[in-house]
Amino acid sequence: MKYEILVWLIIGILAVIGFAIYLDIENADNKLIKNKEKGKGILSSVKFLIFILYITTQIPSNYRYDLYNEKEEFAKYKTPQVDSTMYLSSIDKNRKIYYSMRKDSILHSKKRIDYDWLTLDKITDEFYNKKKNLTFEVIYIKGSLFRKEKRINRLIARKGCEDVVVGTLNESRKDSLLKAWGFDNKLYKQDNRF
Repeated sequence: MKYEILVWLIIGILAVIGFAIYLDIENADNKLIKNKEKGKGILSSVKFLIFILYITTQIPSNYRYDLYNEKEEFAKYKTPQVDSTMYLSSIDKNRKIYYSMRKDSILHSKKRIDYDWLTLDKITDEFYNKKKNLTFEVIYIKGSLFRKEKRINRLIARKGCEDVVVGTLNESRKDSLLKAWGFDNKLYKQDNRF
């Protein structure tokens, strides 16, 4: 049984117990709980436990691999999808990294998903053009309480042992470059491979 189902089952049982305690406190006849203050304390404890259990169902688990939900998330944030030639290379609590198995001269070479403490932090996609020895990096930074949502599109050239940013592109120039490199709108659409 998945842990979410078990937690929801426990939440349901606690809700029924809390409702029974509430009715017993309010009912003047035939009380199981004689002291009204003690009953309210027990009811508060049950409410708190339900709240904590509910929060545990809302915390994403970054160790879980669920390509279907990830593809929905990529579509929601309008970032390139993981294509059929990519594989999950590494996964831990801070990040997931996909690499391409293609040997084409132009390819979607890498997708990296970074997580902060509770949720998605940023998504980085790298496209590599072997003929021009250029990497195009598309970065989506998710907005939060302390920052705005941001998109960064950088063209990077490899000079010796270091990467040099050649230029930063706006969204329309980004789409033009990806189209020139052979990528179309399907790059952003979910496929049925799960």
